[in-house]
Amino acid sequence: MRCLSLLLAAILSSSMILAQENPLTPAEAAKKVDQQVTVEFAVRSTGGERNRYLNSASDFSQANNFTVFIPQAAMPKFVAAQITSPDEHFYGKTIQVIGVVTLNRNKPQITISDPSQIKIIEGKSGPVVYKKTHVYKRVGELPIKADSYRFSDQPAQPVVVWIHGGALINGHREAVPGCLTHACRANGHVLVSLDYR
Repeated sequence: MRCLSLLLAAILSSSMILAQENPLTPAEAAKKVDQQVTVEFAVRSTGGERNRYLNSASDFSQANNFTVFIPQAAMPKFVAAQITSPDEHFYGKTIQVIGVVTLNRNKPQITISDPSQIKIIEGKSGPVVYKKTHVYKRVGELPIKADSYRFSDQPAQPVVVWIHGGALINGHREAVPGCLTHACRANGHVLVSLDYR
């Protein structure tokens, strides 16, 4: 019986190591509902106030988006790990996430309970992006926000302002086109994407 327990432990350990060596793409992980997986993707958009969201697509509403959901209850663990703003910390980086795939509104996600479930893959993450969310106006209790994206840590850079379309129905500030991000990086501009009301 003891040998069987040791054998089972060895098999489980090797399968967890294998999962980290061969992470799934978001499309592959989406097919593994109710299963524990390791998924790898570049964080192309983020959002949230109380809860935080890391998305594989630049527009979280895209059908092929895979979300890493960080509930408010997990935030104290992130703060203890010196990650006070996970959406800003992980933006633009390639990450591997371990967890159980679930569906929320028919879209795949992994819910995070501990920062150790997310690992930044430095060699695949590309150049640094300094993303910051600012409240620039309030309408009653509703904060109106803007995201700034800096591609170098230099003061006094030119700014490009992007205002999303969608007539407040399907557009949002996090859906910045990749070509605009690349153009701002290449030309040394800060990108500001804002909500409006």
